[in-house]
Amino acid sequence: MTGRRIRSRMRLPGAAGVKSSSDALRHTYASWAVQNGCDLYQLQMSLGHSTPMLTQRYAKFAPGYGQRAADAVDAMPELGDGHQMDTKATSGQVKAV
Repeated sequence: MTGRRIRSRMRLPGAAGVKSSSDALRHTYASWAVQNGCDLYQLQMSLGHSTPMLTQRYAKFAPGYGQRAADAVDAMPELGDGHQMDTKATSGQVKAV
């Protein structure tokens, strides 16, 4: 089946003459796979990436990716001046409280 026919059946841009890339489909597949718990090594093998560095770009889609960093900060001891870090600050900033 041709790329144009696939895009047409999926009602994706490109079906009506606008060029679309199979890379976009691969990227979507990879993003969704990681969001649903696919291991990065398995994804690397599935996509045929020669090095893990190519697959690393999808790590940010893993469930809890940002939460692990916040948990690591929460687990840190108090600062020397007796303050603790507030990781729940709005606008994504970390501030001393």
